[in-house]
Amino acid sequence: MQSADFLKFLAFAQLLWAAAVLAQDPAGQGAAETPGEAAEEEPGADNTYWIYTHAVLMSLGWVALLPLGALLAQSRWLASLKKRVARKEVWFWAHVAVQVAGTALIIAAFGIAYSDSTHMEPEKEETLGYSHKVIGSIAFGFLLLQVVGGIVRPNPAARIRGAWNIVHHNAGRLAVLLAWVNIWLGVAFWHQDGEMTNGLLAWVVPLAVFQGLLLIAYLVGMLRKPRGAPAAAEEEKQNAYAATATEDGLASSNGATPAVQPARA
Repeated sequence: MQSADFLKFLAFAQLLWAAAVLAQDPAGQGAAETPGEAAEEEPGADNTYWIYTHAVLMSLGWVALLPLGALLAQSRWLASLKKRVARKEVWFWAHVAVQVAGTALIIAAFGIAYSDSTHMEPEKEETLGYSHKVIGSIAFGFLLLQVVGGIVRPNPAARIRGAWNIVHHNAGRLAVLLAWVNIWLGVAFWHQDGEMTNGLLAWVVPLAVFQGLLLIAYLVGMLRKPRGAPAAAEEEKQNAYAATATEDGLASSNGATPAVQPARA
């Protein structure tokens, strides 16, 4: 199977899993409560729906979307991802779109966990629950740093771009690693708390399968990267020059004065 086909298969399988999970009724009670209805209940009232929603959103964000977006960036050397749209290669736009979607789901899940109306705040005595809260907050902090870093990323020709790439890539890996560990803590805490109404295997099996597939895809991507392929910083610099050269060629053909090429670092 080609790398591009594997990425498509992985994305399709994740969509199927998401559809199967979302189709379940966590409380077996049909329609869920609104935040207002939940707030009217006594503290400690059944919050199964909110726990379930938090778990689904976090799983889709951290296990499905963010790793898939990282794989798209890792596989940028594939011919199908190197086509240009609006001066950027396809892999870049796909990476940004998937990461934005995943980040939005995680922010929503984080808000649910910290909302007073959902009654999800663990006590310090609850070791699993409190550890889940602390590690989740750290992973969320790394995610926000990734968002800010993506917005203020330096120009490909800038001298600090290489250092920025190292920090961006490794901070992303660390965030996902922390989140993956934390998701298993969350599953264990949810099961221990007795609120998991749709069974432990419904979570353990899909999570283990997808995390395994993503790790395989990551290792395969590293092994199948063409020898002699430029590092990320150098490749981005080359792409920036190529885009400038293309624009200058079009300008020359139209009788305009081409822009001056910057000196290569």
